[in-house]
Amino acid sequence: MATTLTATPEPSNNPPRILLQLTYTGQTSATIIRTDPDGTQTPVRTAEPIALDGTGSAVLYDYESWFGAASTYIATTAGGSITSSAVTLSATDIWLRHPGVPSLSMKVDFQGEGTPTRAVVQAFLQPLGRATPIVVSDGVRKTKAGQITLRTKSDAEHTALLALLDDVTQLLLDIPPDKLYGVTLRHNYLAIGDLTENRLRPDYYPHPWRIWTAPFTAVGRPAGGIVAQRTYATLLAEAATYQDVLTQRATYTAVLTGS
Repeated sequence: MATTLTATPEPSNNPPRILLQLTYTGQTSATIIRTDPDGTQTPVRTAEPIALDGTGSAVLYDYESWFGAASTYIATTAGGSITSSAVTLSATDIWLRHPGVPSLSMKVDFQGEGTPTRAVVQAFLQPLGRATPIVVSDGVRKTKAGQITLRTKSDAEHTALLALLDDVTQLLLDIPPDKLYGVTLRHNYLAIGDLTENRLRPDYYPHPWRIWTAPFTAVGRPAGGIVAQRTYATLLAEAATYQDVLTQRATYTAVLTGS
């Protein structure tokens, strides 16, 4: 069964994350769930479930925990469950995080969300001989949609933002609560639409600052995806030859994730 589950915040990592260390005996797989500050329970990506290699310990990372509020983790194996102590990821910056490829994530200069709307699907039927209409709807108000505005101040930030948005994955906007942006601007997965680039000084092209705007819709946590923050430098530090790589990792997914 699982014997210990330790969660350690790493706010200075790029991007911020929670380190999870699981020890176990005689198990082949484990599922790890995060209990969020709002009471919801969310699977940790790559641990839904994670295959255990028999060494007695497993290390993985959670790149999607809330900023500035306590969360706990529950690891479940065939032998039972164990819960970690509560931990808080105390980041100080606003981040736009890529759930599947965290290395693309970046601090952002968030300039606002426009004037969000929360739409409804409804129709008004006007029966003959009746003054008031009959209203029909699907009974659910939709999540907010608006226009996100971001600012970049250098060519490097410009390039990084385009790389982050390139694969059109839903991204996680996390704003530390001490910035006091409000309860609806804390932890939001966003589907980001057409990206518009504006120069801060349209009359002076060498100025590097850009204002980026795009429509967004708040969405649920995207399913699937692998968490990759490893580079060739990471791989070379672990293995001197490709034969060593083949010996250490059974699949390309394992090479990419380090599992």
